[in-house]
Amino acid sequence: MRGSGITPMGIAQKVAQTLILISTVWLFALPVAAVTVPGLYSVEVPVESSQPRDLAQGYSDGLSRVFVRVSGSRDVLSQPGVRALLDDAEALLQSYQYLRSEDNGNRLRMAFGAVGVNKALASVDAPVWGANRPLTLAWIAVESNGSRDLLHQQEGSGNASVWLQAFNQAAEERGLPVALPPQSYAGRRELMSDIWGQFTGNVRAASEDLSHDLISLVRVSRSGSQWRAGWVFDGMGLEGTEQSLTASSPQELAAAVVGRWADAFASRYAVDGSDVGESPQVDIVLHGIDGLAAYGQANRVIKNLSPVQSSGATAT
Repeated sequence: MRGSGITPMGIAQKVAQTLILISTVWLFALPVAAVTVPGLYSVEVPVESSQPRDLAQGYSDGLSRVFVRVSGSRDVLSQPGVRALLDDAEALLQSYQYLRSEDNGNRLRMAFGAVGVNKALASVDAPVWGANRPLTLAWIAVESNGSRDLLHQQEGSGNASVWLQAFNQAAEERGLPVALPPQSYAGRRELMSDIWGQFTGNVRAASEDLSHDLISLVRVSRSGSQWRAGWVFDGMGLEGTEQSLTASSPQELAAAVVGRWADAFASRYAVDGSDVGESPQVDIVLHGIDGLAAYGQANRVIKNLSPVQSSGATAT
């Protein structure tokens, strides 16, 4: 490898165009269009202290959440062999930061290695779902105290803000890209009526200029002492009758709804762990590498890209 030198970002950019072809046929069974979800392998969890025992518990808790994101389903946690992986979570840890707080409790911020996590899941035949995931445009109408609000991209106040935060947090927790319509759509009464009645025609037309892979019409209301969410999909062949869930709080309901969506998508697009080992070997030529140090830097960058299992030089 010869040349005038290249930065890590430049290496990643040069490799990305080639690796995108690998990822589509290797680990990730993609929909026609998708977005790349960042941070699948990073997580933050509460911990009691910085003592080794509490840190070990934090590593395990964090890795369990990463396993759920990457596999696409909470069922992975009951997979044979996963408990042993969680008990040795530190082995997959790339970095961590202990955050001390007297007000909100101590927290542990961690980043796990993508390649290591994927291999660990494959080792127990758990499914692996790549970072390219379908974007759901969610039209969510919430009925409370006799009025209905359409959740939109801008931060609101009061009840709508609680629901917006709940759905945003749930989407981040499951690694699922969820978009909301712009604020300008909030005053369109005909759309609110169609969302509540779950009539997809007008909502589909209103969504034409908004990025999405599929649409979900969601209506949220009180049901006795519980909150109830009912939704239908439009797109990706997921059309059907209304699905519904109930929960005791906005946070629990949003987590349950988004979790159900993630389960449905992962069942289509996640790859069985037994298939991970069948990835192709691809030769990549990099120009602009000057010397052994630059080669080592390039190799580290390539190995950290999530589609890559291993890399090494075959010629100089």
